[in-house]
Amino acid sequence: MKKILMLAASLLIVTGCETPDHTTKKEQAPAFVAVAPTTPVEDKTVRLETEITMIKEKLITEEKDSSTLRLELEKLSIENQKIIEEILIIKKEIYEERKTREEADEKITEQLTAEFKGKEESKAQRYVLPDPPPDLKSDFYIYIVQSGTNLHSISKAYKVSIDDIKKANNLKNDTIYTGQKLHIPKK
Repeated sequence: MKKILMLAASLLIVTGCETPDHTTKKEQAPAFVAVAPTTPVEDKTVRLETEITMIKEKLITEEKDSSTLRLELEKLSIENQKIIEEILIIKKEIYEERKTREEADEKITEQLTAEFKGKEESKAQRYVLPDPPPDLKSDFYIYIVQSGTNLHSISKAYKVSIDDIKKANNLKNDTIYTGQKLHIPKK
């Protein structure tokens, strides 16, 4: 209330007070313009009110920014959940693929083992030869690579390590080709 009275008094002083009279404009005295004296308390009050207004504006801006950040966080959380679900699907596919390959390797190993046993049995039945002299004995089986086989399945079938097969054939890596002749070390 005190502020309103001070403001009204200031306006009256600044604008002047007109009283109705019958004089012409030339006869009227110029309006007295004066600024109301302010006290240090009033100056401090005005300054604090200005600071409060600025703080309120800043608070509104911060609340808007906070809301925007909350929305972005929710979007990122949803995207993160989708990525986690995709990773789980991929892990499941990898597991199923690995299982399928292991089953295929097992079938190939069984086929090679049966093939190897069949060849050894048929050789033993066809040829009855005396033991060759020690310098003519072979330390290797000869294997022709079949389609779909790999070093892993061959090593399981012959019960020899992959490294032993690679050493016996001077292989630098695990790559083999259909029709390739491999020396398989005998135990």
